[in-house]
Amino acid sequence: AEDLKNSLASRGVKSIAIKDLDNNLLEKRQGPTIVVGTWDQLKQLDWLDKFNKAYKKTGTNVYFSDKGVELLDYCGNTGQTVKNAGIITAAGNGLGDRNPLWLVCGTEQTGLQMAVDLLANSPQKISGYYGVAVVAGKVQRLPLQ
Repeated sequence: AEDLKNSLASRGVKSIAIKDLDNNLLEKRQGPTIVVGTWDQLKQLDWLDKFNKAYKKTGTNVYFSDKGVELLDYCGNTGQTVKNAGIITAAGNGLGDRNPLWLVCGTEQTGLQMAVDLLANSPQKISGYYGVAVVAGKVQRLPLQ
């Protein structure tokens, strides 16, 4: 979270707060919210676990399962399942949502670090993308084509 905060501040973002994550904060977001962690950590929150299970409605183009993370295609079907990946994706309540949720996570710590490094140090590599997976150091656009 500190790496992302420093990166955003260096790009001119003025108001950034790091907070402990809880279900209430997620449900009643008061602005754009970036959630950072491994999926094992994040799924402990009921809100995020339900969010993941509603993957066909959220539009994140990923689903965390016991097999790893399923990367989805345009039809919502599993195109690839990977055990170690970093994920950067966003969701909101319709167009123009002023309180979108950004999910920056990994199936494990190395996947999380790949996602954070990409977003903090090379955001131009994902400019114009709705979501990405970082697998073995390579960026894959989501949804898969």
